[in-house]
Amino acid sequence: MKALTCTFMMAIVGVSASLVACNSPSSPAASSANTPVPVAVVAPVVCNDCGTITNIEQMKAKGTGSGVGIVVGAAAGAVIGHQVGDGRGKDIATAVGAIGGGFAGNEIEKRIKGTNYFHVTVALENGGTHVADVDALNGLAVGSKVTVAGNNLQITG
Repeated sequence: MKALTCTFMMAIVGVSASLVACNSPSSPAASSANTPVPVAVVAPVVCNDCGTITNIEQMKAKGTGSGVGIVVGAAAGAVIGHQVGDGRGKDIATAVGAIGGGFAGNEIEKRIKGTNYFHVTVALENGGTHVADVDALNGLAVGSKVTVAGNNLQITG
């Protein structure tokens, strides 16, 4: 009986020791419970074509001259130049007025036929900038979130 009691006691002590070992810091079960599990840090996805409008400038492109401005300007310049001077000086003033009027008339025609457009600057999410020239704003404004596709800007959310 004494041998049986001793064996029984050793079995209880062995079970207790194994239970204590399960909760000890050196056991695999305990260390996985107490050790922080590494969390994968995922970098935010950066859209290379997405950004925010930071500046809008209205611009005017010169048109092309058809020759009408030159003719009208030269005629007006010649008439004005003809009012200056006498004799040979009058002829020189007429010629200079016609040439100057032709240049001025051509520039005036180009400006009249010019078109308006908007020079839009976008700060991209990837840290760069993009500049697009658009004919109409169509809801674009400073602070608008946009997607860039070449020279086209699409408003996003």
